[in-house]
Order: sequence, then C-alpha cells, then structure tokens
Amino acid sequence: MPALTTIVATFTALIWSYLALARGSFWLLKGASVRVSDKAGFSGCVVAVVPARDEAELIEPVVTCLLNQRVPMPVILVDDGSTDGTPDVARRAAEKTGKTDALIVSQSKPLPAGWTGKFWAMHQGIERARALNPAWLMLADADVLHDAETVANLGFIASRGHYDLVSFMVKLHCESLPEKILIPAFVYFFFMLYPSA
Repeated sequence: MPALTTIVATFTALIWSYLALARGSFWLLKGASVRVSDKAGFSGCVVAVVPARDEAELIEPVVTCLLNQRVPMPVILVDDGSTDGTPDVARRAAEKTGKTDALIVSQSKPLPAGWTGKFWAMHQGIERARALNPAWLMLADADVLHDAETVANLGFIASRGHYDLVSFMVKLHCESLPEKILIPAFVYFFFMLYPSA
C-alpha cells in the first residue's frame, strides 16, 4: 500500500508541476494590446443580443453601456418572460442615453421542446438581428458591464486575426469570503481546460 501511495503522490506532483511550469502560465490573462489608431480601422455593422429574464435590478447600466459603445450598434433585448419590469427599465435606460431607436425589445416566444430558456432567447435575438444584416454579433449577458471600447476592441481583434469568434473574460465579482475563496479556484481550473491563448 505505501508503494501505491508513493506512486499516486508522485504522479499527482508531476501533473501539477507540468500544469504550473509547462503550460505557459495559462492562468494569466494576457490581453491583446490594441492601439486607438488600430481600432479606428474597424468597420462593419455590429448588433448586440441580450437575453434577459427578471434583470430589472441590473439591466439599466448594461443597456446604457452597450448603447454608449464607441462603435454604435443596435441592441436587441430579448425579454424571456420577465415578471419584474425588465423591458420597461431597459427602455428608460435607452431614453436616458437619447438612443431609444437603437434599443429593440423583443418578447420571447413560448419555449419549444428540446430548448433551454437562455439559448432559445439568444436564438430568437440572433434571428431578429439577421434582418439588420450585421457583419458581427455581440452576444452579451444581462448582468455584465462593458467598457466603451469593448466592441471596438473585439471587432479589431476579430478582423485582424480573421476569427469567427472572439471572447473576453469578465472581471468576476469577488467581495464575500466564499467568493474570494471559490471564484479564483474556478477560474484557474477553467483555464486549465480552456487556456486563454
């Protein structure tokens, strides 16, 4: 039994050593540096799709930051059966930015068999966006805030790298002790599976 324990411990130590030393510091996010002059060259219609259900407390700043992107774009909010007035809060946010025409609120249709709520709402938003003939889609969550340069940065990186998909890692909310303990570990193991590079 002690020999088996030694083998398992050695194997485990080798795996962790490989992950820590030979995977290019996969847990460190190395953001692509984008100069302002480079972003000026990004063009193409972008449409944001935001599925939302009962997000009245959070949706106002989300809609505001999406409508105030340096790259102007319509925002399609797919209301997935909210009971807390989410669409009304979103409309008021659009009014405050002076961009009521840029916000399109769409009511989700009944959930068909084989679909889950968020994916069904995203699908409907994408179908609605196709009518606007966008070059790019931005799939956004109803609880994530974006810097004014987010769309310009994503668009530039996608265009320069000829990518079909570009994604940023959000800065996660870590205030309580359980969040400070669990979220970094979650992110670390997530990047073990999906290195950012």
